[in-house]
Amino acid sequence: MSALRNRLRGRFDPKRFDAARFGEYAVSMSSAVQALQIDQPGLLLEAQGPALSHAVLPEGIVVLQGKPAIRDGALAAAFAAQGVAALWPSLARDPDALLNQFQGRFALLWLDFASARLQLASDRFNTLGFCWALDEGVLSFANRADALPRDSRAVDPQAVFDYLYFHIIPSPRTIFADVQRLEPGSRLSWHFGNQPRTQAWWRPQFSPQHASFESLKQEFRSLVRGAVADEAQIVRRGQPGLCK
Repeated sequence: MSALRNRLRGRFDPKRFDAARFGEYAVSMSSAVQALQIDQPGLLLEAQGPALSHAVLPEGIVVLQGKPAIRDGALAAAFAAQGVAALWPSLARDPDALLNQFQGRFALLWLDFASARLQLASDRFNTLGFCWALDEGVLSFANRADALPRDSRAVDPQAVFDYLYFHIIPSPRTIFADVQRLEPGSRLSWHFGNQPRTQAWWRPQFSPQHASFESLKQEFRSLVRGAVADEAQIVRRGQPGLCK
């Protein structure tokens, strides 16, 4: 596996994937370097990084990049004790409610064996995020558009125009034709026979408040100091910061 940090990519072909035979194939996991590699008929999954956690369960697979804080105390305690396996009941029941319990940077993937449904979720700013493409019933995905395990690398002329005009390529478009970027605070759900469905699990709420300029200034400075302190703590723990 590549030594790239925070790598998460894969390919899912439900026509070839047989959950009943999943245990017959080797799953390579390494706690020393926090890595996971699955290469089986119908399923390729490669993940690596200093902030990676994963669980291979009888019901399915969960892969989490990042170490988000969890608001709910009981869920946070279960997560601390059991790891990402503790997320499965909530993911199966109400994934959007679970995602709204997360704070911070993360990318989350889970595959339900029973329904052969693959789901991807990005954080509120798509800091780690996903890009994806559907090719003849096979869904490819990765953190970066140029890392998708697919053959096509055709450049999208409209994306080039967007970059020259906006100095960015607004999502969901990417530089490559037919490759889309999952938008911030969104979740993708897909199973064979249907088109991938994306929906927002989080929408920002704006409530105007009347306050003095001085109090707003102090609040702003406090938020900046807190954000810098949080980022410094993340880097000290060995996780990748925003400035890489």
